[in-house]
Amino acid sequence: MRKIKKYVDMIDEELTSAEEYAESYIECKANGDSQMSSRFYDMANDELNHSITIHDLAVKDIDKISAVFNAPPEMREKWEKSHQDFISRSAKIKSMLGM
Repeated sequence: MRKIKKYVDMIDEELTSAEEYAESYIECKANGDSQMSSRFYDMANDELNHSITIHDLAVKDIDKISAVFNAPPEMREKWEKSHQDFISRSAKIKSMLGM
């Protein structure tokens, strides 16, 4: 299931970028640079939205594949771990942007 692995990698990349931008947002906001903090806020939100879109695509594809193929337990476990990571990291990013 290379396609699902690719989705997992893409989601991770988007979340990593979103986290970096969210950290920069907080730093700029703490330094009183409202113009740059606003830009980093927007960039973090964009990356977060990209990760959500890719996650939604992965879920749709997994549902379609599951209708015709019963994935091995280790594959399902890897996806579940990735899914839980997505949920916790995206919640953390949303919390950072709520500051």
